[in-house]
Formats: sequence, structure tokens, C-alpha cells
Amino acid sequence: MAFGSKRKQLDDENDVEETHGDGADADLGNSGDESAEEDDDSADQGSAKAAKPLHDEVVLLDGPKAKNSGGSRPWRCKHCNKKFTSSYTRIRHHFFGPGPGKPPQIGRCSVANDRAKYKKIYDKYHKAEKGQPSGSVPTKPLEKAFAAMERDAVDVQIMMFLCANGIPFNVLRSPQYYEMVAAIQKAPKGYKPPGYEKARTTLLDACKRKVESDLAPVRDTWYTHGVSVVSDGWTNMKNKPLINVMASNSHGSMFLYAEDFSGEEKTGEAIAQFLLQAIEEIGPSNVL
Repeated sequence: MAFGSKRKQLDDENDVEETHGDGADADLGNSGDESAEEDDDSADQGSAKAAKPLHDEVVLLDGPKAKNSGGSRPWRCKHCNKKFTSSYTRIRHHFFGPGPGKPPQIGRCSVANDRAKYKKIYDKYHKAEKGQPSGSVPTKPLEKAFAAMERDAVDVQIMMFLCANGIPFNVLRSPQYYEMVAAIQKAPKGYKPPGYEKARTTLLDACKRKVESDLAPVRDTWYTHGVSVVSDGWTNMKNKPLINVMASNSHGSMFLYAEDFSGEEKTGEAIAQFLLQAIEEIGPSNVL
């Protein structure tokens, strides 16, 4: 009797274990289905997110990522062929620069010197940024009409500013004009533009430091690739004769300075002495 009861107890325990095993398999099957649904949902959410058009202007060196496209990734610019490892924000800074008053964290792309290409990239980026996400409520015709009137009013204010201050319309083709408008749009509510004193002192110094920082990579190539000194003369709006000095090599040209030759005879000897001073500042061993 003892052996029979013991055997029956073992058989019952085995039945219980087999039942739990079947239940575990069923649970695993359900969890697999749920994870598949979550993957599908994440894929749908990823497709609904805003596109990153600047990825078309670079080559991602680590291949595609399955889920998370954020974070730092190695990439190479298709325009300047420079390689970096950074986030998408730094890619945007590479093409358009950082915000006003912010130090550059990455070198600017040389495409900024080509206004047509730069504007094409800029328009493509902001068109994607302003694109209406899927599932959003469409704008009503009346709201569109009021929005168009508000935009027209802003355009008129810009034109009045240009005309009142004698600024040529050609300034509207400048990439910095679009960068300025984009920065103002992102400014906090109640933003006030800088005044006269701030612009001519601290902001002017900040612009000079930013330009020097952007040109530093070109200047560094003088010691390895050499540089040529180039000069040209012209008359400014005040009819003063000026002669400038530029340094140029295969990596780019850089304006150094200009000097007023009013009251001086522009002879070959005077111009030669002027250029010799520039050569001494650059370094005679670096001049080709």
C-alpha cells in the first residue's frame, strides 16, 4: 500500500509538471505575438516621425539602424568629404551653424560658399521640418486665409525695413539672412533684438571670434600645404582707394586685411612693400 500510494503521488506530480510546461509554451507564444505587434507599432511610429532630410547630404558610415536612429553616429559629408562622429543636431550645425551666441561644436561645411546649393539644402530641410505629420487635423480654409494675411504683413515689414535703410535687395539672397529669420522664429516669447551699443561692441567681437574659429582649419593648412598671397585694389563707397590682401591655397581663400592708400602714390615699389609685410605676417617659409 505504501509503494502504491507513493507511485500514485509521483504520477500526479508528473502530470502537474507537464501541465505547467504546456502553459509556459502557450505564454511564450503569446509573448512572441505581443512583441511582434510592438515591433510593428514602433515601425509605424518611426514612419510617422519627422524625416531627417540632412541624412541625404551625408554618408552614414555605420550602416542603417533598426530602431533608434538617434545618438552619435560616424558620418561623412558628401560636399566637403570631412568625417565626423556626432548626433543629427551636429549635422545640422555642420550645414547651418549653431544658434546665435553659441560656440561652434563642429566645423562648417564648404557648401555655404555656394549659395545655390546652400539654399537648396536649406529649403529642403525646412520643408521637412514644417511638414504636417500624419494624423493631424487639417487646416481650415479660413485659418489658411488669415495665415496668408499675417505672412504678407510680415513681408511688408521686411520690405519697409530694407527701403527705409537703403539696404539692397540682393541681401535677401544671403544664407545668413535665412539663418537670421530661422533664429528669430525659434527665439523665446518676448525676445527683443539687440540695440546699437550691443551690436557695435560685444556682438561684433563675438562675430569676429566665430569667423576666426571657422577659418582656423583653413589657416592650419598653410603650414602643411603652403599658401599664396593674392592682392587686389578697388575704390569703396567713399571713393577711398583700398588694397586688400588674401591668402589662398587648395583648401580655400581667406581675406586678411585691407589698407587705405589715400594720399599715397600706388607705385610698384609701394605695393611690393605692402605685400612683403603680409608675407612676413604669414611666414616666408609658408608662402609659395
